Amino acid sequence: MPGRAAHETLWAQGDPTRKLDEFDDDLRPAAVLLALYSHSHSHSDSHSPGSAAERDSFRIPLIERPASMPHHAGQVGLPGGAVKSGETPEATALREASEEIGLEPARVEILGRLSPIPVQVSRFRIDVFVGWIDGTPQLVPDPHEVAALVLADPDDLTERGATRVVRRERLGLVLDVPAYEIAGLEVWGATGFILAEFCWVWRGLA
Repeated sequence: MPGRAAHETLWAQGDPTRKLDEFDDDLRPAAVLLALYSHSHSHSDSHSPGSAAERDSFRIPLIERPASMPHHAGQVGLPGGAVKSGETPEATALREASEEIGLEPARVEILGRLSPIPVQVSRFRIDVFVGWIDGTPQLVPDPHEVAALVLADPDDLTERGATRVVRRERLGLVLDVPAYEIAGLEVWGATGFILAEFCWVWRGLA
């Protein structure tokens, strides 16, 4: 996995505290699911005005978290959460995706894992699973955990890269943090790092 090289494209300039390849012993285990599915839609055929042709593209479901959440309120992330006692991180990712967006675990084929991410604010170590969904899923967000469902196009993200800058304060420093723009929303932090690594891999498959 490209790991650090990909993550650095989303690092804030001048942030000496960011260490994405070092993990404290007290970080709690968590897991997220980056699900991918084929999305067919019509577009105009330039050779035959007025006609439509089918073109395949792909989508990644993300969620906008409610403003009432204790951690990462209002931010955009991947379905996921804390690992329960006796549960594997993979099972956690699938369970959380089922609870948060109604994605049936049986429909997900786990393809592999991306690099884990330490999150200092909430003290989690996030394991990232990439899953393929055969067909277009009927996603039903849980209104208690999801303010909005956000669908990202990996081809668009890979082509455009991080086009926004979010100004954040960290340990007394004011930092300009690179961010993706998805459906008018800014995606940065742990989710931005995950998407950056996925896009790095995705570019290699194109």
